[in-house]
Amino acid sequence: MKFQPYFVAYARAHGRTPEAQMEVDRAEWRGGCMVGFILWIASARARFRQLHPQACMPNGDIIDDGAWSAYLNSLSPPHASAKR
Repeated sequence: MKFQPYFVAYARAHGRTPEAQMEVDRAEWRGGCMVGFILWIASARARFRQLHPQACMPNGDIIDDGAWSAYLNSLSPPHASAKR
């Protein structure tokens, strides 16, 4: 199965493969398996707009797709910093 790059970043940020994340989300969000992703991407988008206002329009739309993708791919699992 091929996954959308933002979902891949979501899975990576949770320390999982996309396939494993999909299984976890199906179990945790029964009846709406994409809810976890939708909440995560909305939160990431809000944080990105705060950190990189120059990459966004005044209305909040992201105009620098490269910066947005790089930001998503830089997110690491919550427990990763504890392992360092």
